[in-house]
Amino acid sequence: MVIDHDDADDITQNVFIKLHSALKDFRGESALFTYLYKMAVNFSLNHIKKVKSKQMKETVITNDMINNISDYSNYSSGFDSDNRSRLIAEAVAILPDKQRAVFNMRFYDELSYEEIGSVLDKSVGGLKANYFHAFKKIQSFLKDKKAKGEID
Repeated sequence: MVIDHDDADDITQNVFIKLHSALKDFRGESALFTYLYKMAVNFSLNHIKKVKSKQMKETVITNDMINNISDYSNYSSGFDSDNRSRLIAEAVAILPDKQRAVFNMRFYDELSYEEIGSVLDKSVGGLKANYFHAFKKIQSFLKDKKAKGEID
């Protein structure tokens, strides 16, 4: 969810410190995985809010994502993977926080909508809408880049 690897490491460390101190209060009403994941998401969203005004750093996006973005193959001829990764990273970085969170959990972490819902306390329908809108924004971003001649 966060762009910078060092930030992700810091967040992970803070989550485990918080988990260690909060584990005695864990009531078992949800799975430990859900409890831990929700904590990680909340720490990540808080971090994103803190650094939103700063310029987002690029992230490495796998070619799997590029292959899964509908119609992307139409834009990729004569275009190296570093540039594709940069463009996809830009597209994901401009998503609103909630859409980015849902997109990352669904696409990268391969969580079900039910699992995401238990982490974010959102309805499955709302999560599907967030994912759909995030996906469409990424497609739109790529189409705009193509229209501007930035993608062959």
